[in-house]
Amino acid sequence: MSPAARLNAFVASVTVTVMFIVITRIVPVIVPLASKWQVASAVLALLTSAGIYRLLALGVHWLLNRSALARKLVFGPSYLHGTWVGYFIGHAGDKRYSIQHMEQDLDGTVISGRSYTATQAAHANWTSDSVNIDARRRRVTFTYVMNIGTRNVTVEGITTIQLQRSAPHRSADALAGYAHDLNDLQRIHIQEIKVSDQLLAWDQALQEAIRRFP
Repeated sequence: MSPAARLNAFVASVTVTVMFIVITRIVPVIVPLASKWQVASAVLALLTSAGIYRLLALGVHWLLNRSALARKLVFGPSYLHGTWVGYFIGHAGDKRYSIQHMEQDLDGTVISGRSYTATQAAHANWTSDSVNIDARRRRVTFTYVMNIGTRNVTVEGITTIQLQRSAPHRSADALAGYAHDLNDLQRIHIQEIKVSDQLLAWDQALQEAIRRFP
């Protein structure tokens, strides 16, 4: 079940439960009225159900935007939101530190990243165009547009990564895969670990990358 479907099922279940409680408590009061105004009573019940569903949905969305635990519960093994750090070896054999922010909500996932040289100078930045998460196969594929500052060029490419998690129902804590610029035959091997469920500042994340991958 997808995260959106899981969330909708949860909200619907809670709505039904709330409506059941409301109806059982007020039935003795509304039965005499319902017999006189049947259409009005049906419309009122429909509006009440829709209102409760809407309020619950808004509340859950609000919670998702503020709670890592709520996101984990909704996304399950597809959960990626947070800051990932790692490294790769560039075309010239130089080590590059990589940082990726994975921003995840019910509308989709956006991946933005930056890379730095061994001397902590900016190397490149990229943003995903489309992201596909296959939790069952532990695979993520995304296309990107990358601006390489050290070469003053913009390239497009595709990244395919394999997720590492301790159990099928858990979220990933590490990844490894390849990035492939469309105008280049060489694939770049990448590996990263998750260091936070929050989107850390780039400078702070860079220090984490240096510490984890000296």
